[in-house]
Parts: sequence; C-alpha cells; structure tokens
Amino acid sequence: MYIGIAGNLAADKSYIEIGLSIHDATYSIDFSIKHLRFPNNEPNADEIARFVIETIKDFSKEHLVKFVGAGVTSRLVEYSPNVCGRLWRELDIVPLVFHVRSTQRLLPGRPTAKLDAEGFPIRSTGILTPQAAEGTQQGYAVPPSNLLSVAAGSAQTQAADASAPVRPADEQADSAVRKAVLYFGPSGHNPRLSIGFRNEVEPDAAGRIRIVDTIEDYRSSVREPTWNAVLHYAKILREKKTKIAFFSSTPQGGGVALMRHALIRVMHLLGVDAKWYIPSPSPAVFRTTKNNHNILQGVADPSLRLTQAQQDQFTQWITYNAQRYWLSEGGPLAPGGADVIFIDDPQMPGLIPLIRKARGDVPIIYRSHIEVRSDLIHIAGSPQSEVWDYLWSRIQEADLFISHPVDKIPVVIDSFVKLRRKLDLKLPASQTPQLLICGHGAIDDPDASIIYSEVLALLETEEYAPYASE
Repeated sequence: MYIGIAGNLAADKSYIEIGLSIHDATYSIDFSIKHLRFPNNEPNADEIARFVIETIKDFSKEHLVKFVGAGVTSRLVEYSPNVCGRLWRELDIVPLVFHVRSTQRLLPGRPTAKLDAEGFPIRSTGILTPQAAEGTQQGYAVPPSNLLSVAAGSAQTQAADASAPVRPADEQADSAVRKAVLYFGPSGHNPRLSIGFRNEVEPDAAGRIRIVDTIEDYRSSVREPTWNAVLHYAKILREKKTKIAFFSSTPQGGGVALMRHALIRVMHLLGVDAKWYIPSPSPAVFRTTKNNHNILQGVADPSLRLTQAQQDQFTQWITYNAQRYWLSEGGPLAPGGADVIFIDDPQMPGLIPLIRKARGDVPIIYRSHIEVRSDLIHIAGSPQSEVWDYLWSRIQEADLFISHPVDKIPVVIDSFVKLRRKLDLKLPASQTPQLLICGHGAIDDPDASIIYSEVLALLETEEYAPYASE
C-alpha cells in the first residue's frame, strides 16, 4: 500500500491538520484527518514527525497493512524537516517529496480548447488535426496562440489562487500519493530507476526520494576521526570544483550499483560534483561478461573460452556507448568534462583506451569487485589467462588499480553457522545475531536466479537447515 501525507498549519499556529490518503496502487481507498495541538501556539518539528509516525503505525496495526512508499508534501517537510528520514528509518517507507497545491483553484486549471476551421480541437501538444490552411506545412498548422493561451491561463490561475481558500490536508495528501505511486514499478513495488541525459543514473528518483534529511544523519554511523576526514576531503573537492564521474554496467542489482546509489547520495549532500553513467544494455555482451567473471573465478566449464568474435562484439559495444553518450561535446569524457574517472568491474575496461585517446592526462581509477584466480591466470593458454590478457591490455592504461576482496555466499553462510554454534552455548536465542543476505537481480547477471536456487538448496542441507530461518 501507499500513503500520502500533508499538513496545514493553523493561522494562529495553535494546531496542525495532518491529512492522510491511502492508495492501493490502483485507486485511493481511504482518507483521514488528524489534529495535533501545540502548547502556547509554538509548533514543534520533532513533535510533528512523532505524531505522523505514530498515526501511521496505528493505522497499519489496525488494518494490517504495510506501506511501501509515501508521497509527502513539501509544505509538511517545511514544518517538520526530519519527517522523511524517520519514515524511512522507523517504518521502512520510501518517502517522496512533491510540491502540491495548498489552495483551492478559483479559475479553471486549463484554458478552453481552441478549435480549427472544421471544429476539431487544436491540441497544445503539437499533434494537430489536418487542415488545408494557407501557410501550413504537410497539411498541419502550428498554433502558437494556443500555447500562449495555456501560459496565460496558468498565470491567471496562479494570481487568482494567491488568496484562495486552503485545500483540506487529506486532499493535498491524495495529490501527493497519486504522484508517488507513479515512481514505483509493478514488480515487487520497487522504486523506478531514473536514467537521464547521456545515460546518467539519477539516484533517489532524481532527488525526489528523501531517505536522509541532512548530511548530519550520517555522523552517528562512523567514529569522529572518520567523520572529520570525510568533511575535510569533501571541502577540498568543493573548493577545487572537482568533477567526478563513475562508470559501471548497470544501475541496479549488483554490489557496485548498490554502493553507487548510496555514494552519489552522500556526495550530493556534501556538495561534491559527482555523477554516475551506464551504457545501454546488451544481453549478448552481458552473457559474455558473466562468462568472463566465471572463468576468472575458476568456476566455469574448462571448455568455455572468450572468442575473438566475442572480443570484437565487446569492443564495438563500449565504443558505441562512449561515442553516443560521453565523448561528444559537453559529455563527461570530452574536454572540460570530468576531472577524475572511476571505472568499475570487467564490463567497462574497454572505455579506458578511449578516454586516454580523447584526454590523455585525466586520472583514471579502475576498481575490481570480483575474484580473480591469480594462480590460474598465470597458466599460459588457460581460459583464465586469455580473459585476463584481454582485460589487462585495457586496464593497464589506468592510473590506479583497486582490487576488493570477495567472499562467496556459501562461505558467508558457513562462517555464520560456525559462529552461531559457538554463541548458542553462551547466549540465549533472543540475543544471538541473525544473517541477512540481500540481493536484487542485475540485468548484467544472467546467473542470478541460478545462484539464488543454489543458496536455497544449500540452506536445506542437514548441516545448515537448523539455522535456515536465522
């Protein structure tokens, strides 16, 4: 379910009217208005947030519903700046903030439609009814007067609404939740991804989603020296106006994507100019890159090889994306673009030589997040050696190579079970830790469903079954 939340503060500030609208992703099914009164006519932002949280908790408990997302009006956020962060942290609700009209309309929202000579409406979208008028092009006429009338109508409406009566809070909440529903996909009620110009990933629905309120929300997650270091280096990046660009293969699913969404979010809160770009997907190329991963990890069939045809296809794919989106004037890889470039994982190293050719002096950092069997890549003629030679011929042009250690899921499960067996002898069940394994199928990982099935089968074995529910 989804919920809209809005607030109207009384003129004398003695109370706030909180409106709720409940939506089932098809239609609004319930509405509610609550009032929170303030002693001495002094509104309290924390008290407003607490009241909203408790009201939603009570509704969820009474009706046995779980809210996935919330449309919150910007006016309510002005009254209580920390309400969105608390919705996420305490209720696991994804909040989206919208500017919603707070006053009733006194004039029609749309101007009266203009008609052509035959009585058909002239649409402001530019999709027009054919007419044999003089000065037309291909039988279609452009009606600038209609576009102007739309602008004029909007201006008149805004001017007239300045003194209009306030809309009830539940009506504003309904507007907000209807907008919020559009930002969620039909599968699993996940927030939709936002991909902008030049295939730039726009985390948090291009900033519409607000799961943290300020950069201060992060302070308690680290020790003070770490926090001070973050602020120090962020200040340097701001002062130097350093532009950072990240490139990876997919905006969802894998570990890189999960980290990038979080990193771009915190960098934007710190005022750092950081952007993240992805290529247009290619199922054939992603099958090849997954095969490469399996080969490098030593888990592929020994007969599986990286063929010359696959190498050529791989190179053509990355070259096409670079030229179409990033190397043209104004792009992140063109002169005047990013000052520091990060390339993630073996899907994208083909981008490195193209960057070097366009901008030889720009720093390039390559990050590997997968396991590479160094013992196998040093065996001449092995599948691992062939894949690594192809990748390394491109990676070696980067300025820095960062390799991250990788633990496989079965190893993590085995380690957890061993820990639990020891702790079960010392702690009551209510105090022993649980293991949470999270994932989301990545579009560049055709084996994701296979791995998921293998993990479920592993948990059913005699050794791990007693802890499967943990």
